[in-house]
Amino acid sequence: MIEGGRDVHDVAFFQGEVYRRKGNDEDLDKAMSYYKKAASITPAPLKTYKNMGLIAKRQENTEMAKRYFELYLQENPDASDEKLVRIYIDQLGN
Repeated sequence: MIEGGRDVHDVAFFQGEVYRRKGNDEDLDKAMSYYKKAASITPAPLKTYKNMGLIAKRQENTEMAKRYFELYLQENPDASDEKLVRIYIDQLGN
């Protein structure tokens, strides 16, 4: 959906980026909400699931972090940061 010349999902992704980079707990919750809005379309903006995984990892939500990282790799099979994301998954354990 285009609103004001911009795709609302892309806008939501970048709003999520702003809050994620602030890094405090309340802002991370806001970031996750924006990323979920961005992820409501297929395909989601490229790094949406990776960033959701980073937030879940920081919030110690291991299962969700792994799920988001795996979704990221599934949606982006040629991701240039695949090795790094696999390290994140390995760090989270089984």
